[in-house]
Amino acid sequence: MNTKFDRIVVIDFETTGTSRDKRAVEVAWFELNQNLEIIDEQTSLINPMIPIPLNVIQVHGITDAMVENSPTLDEFILDINQDTFATTSVCVVAHNLSFDLPLFESYCGEVVELCSLKLARKLYPEMVNHQLKTISEQFGFAHEEAHRARSDALQVVHFLTLVKDTHGLSIAQMVDMTRPKSEKRKSAAGDMSSSVHRSGDLKEEPIKSKRSDSGLNVEENAGNDLIYDFADWDVYSLANLCSQLYEQGIETNWSGNVLTVSEIFEDSVNAILIENNGPWIDDNQNDETVAPELIREYNLKDWQISELTDLVNELNGHGIEHDWVGPYLHVSKDDGYDVEEIIHEISLNPDFARNSFEEFKYDSSGKYDERFRFSMCFKFSYFSIPQLIELENELVEEDVTHFWKGQSLYVDRGDVGVVKTIMEEDFGITHEPSRVEVSKEST
Repeated sequence: MNTKFDRIVVIDFETTGTSRDKRAVEVAWFELNQNLEIIDEQTSLINPMIPIPLNVIQVHGITDAMVENSPTLDEFILDINQDTFATTSVCVVAHNLSFDLPLFESYCGEVVELCSLKLARKLYPEMVNHQLKTISEQFGFAHEEAHRARSDALQVVHFLTLVKDTHGLSIAQMVDMTRPKSEKRKSAAGDMSSSVHRSGDLKEEPIKSKRSDSGLNVEENAGNDLIYDFADWDVYSLANLCSQLYEQGIETNWSGNVLTVSEIFEDSVNAILIENNGPWIDDNQNDETVAPELIREYNLKDWQISELTDLVNELNGHGIEHDWVGPYLHVSKDDGYDVEEIIHEISLNPDFARNSFEEFKYDSSGKYDERFRFSMCFKFSYFSIPQLIELENELVEEDVTHFWKGQSLYVDRGDVGVVKTIMEEDFGITHEPSRVEVSKEST
């Protein structure tokens, strides 16, 4: 990531909503010098050329009648303001930058990103949350019109000045502080969803599950296998478990009611047991269990692997302990506000929930022109979410060109050996890919 830039612009948009096809209804920016002094200011209502939804009007108060005679965004930036930023490198600053940047970056030359939301989380982790309103209240910034572009952008200017005066940081240092930890990871992740390229490293393990399964007799043996003793189970419960293990592709070995399974499947097996909440789960909590009222749970069943990867990398980057039970994310109630902010930021990304299979299917960049090369498919239906996230990070780290369809991984044939090495060295398993047909017509 480049940190050299010619201009600093703090920007804010009010829009028609939060979807990927949102349009601006108001824009404001402050241009700053390196000393963070305001040297230019621009603001205008913008005609989105579509009706503004009533629920959005209730947030910012901007109506169709107010913007009827206003310029479009193109007209305002290209016609009214002849200086379009297009020939310069611009440090673009906004609070929750991933929301505002897609509306502005096409008018700029090279963009250097600085998100004041991420900066606030880094410098003031103790705050109850890091919303612009909360920051303004805590530090005494005058905030006359919340959810109006000029007032919101001005709060960001005040916050940058506070950071400079309090911590002695320059804009370039603030950019360094909030950039992804691995530049290589960011570059490679551009081959998938743009959400992943905003993430940092995933090196530390998520915390162990805080839900008790002490009703099970589980032992480890010397062969890196786990032995589950289901001596007290009825036939119906055993049949249901066998069916789910089979559906997940988990290799099992039964001897009576005793199940032997590779240690690699531990998270997956435990997730099946807990998620189904069957009679085998002991409701008694041990001393290490956190009371349910102190836990926040988020159902992320429909999230794409790339989005889950971004989320976990963000959680690790902010030191937030977390736990997965199947598709359910558990965090402490104290961390709930920060987690909700992170989830909200990711979900506002214009490429949120875009399956990388769809990117493959509709790609026009030429990256997948030789589609026949992606005929090798690894299936990971038995992997838990932490394992999938670890695998995705390794693929990005190794610059493996790939795409996901559900929990099936498609890779360039030239990268099959790399993927097999990752699986053997990082997960201790060997797994041969299937040969599939992925022509443009069949997808």
